[in-house]
Amino acid sequence: MHCKYCGTSIPSTTKRCPNCGRIASSEQIEFLKDFNKNSGWDKYSNKNTSMYKREKATEIKNKIGIILVPLIILILVIIALLKVIGN
Repeated sequence: MHCKYCGTSIPSTTKRCPNCGRIASSEQIEFLKDFNKNSGWDKYSNKNTSMYKREKATEIKNKIGIILVPLIILILVIIALLKVIGN
């Protein structure tokens, strides 16, 4: 999208022209709201946000849990079998 006053390209994450500083028209603002809502861009527009970091940390914890739990169960089963065989 471009500023209707100076023609500079306006990023989808802002409502002000980075060149002239004017506020985008109401039509442009509505377009940006729809674009951000439909694309999900506003959620991860900055990957340094705490929301992004929390979700990534949760994903990593879930992956570790998926690997770690069966591994612990396997180790316990092996220990139990070794005790049974040893008696």
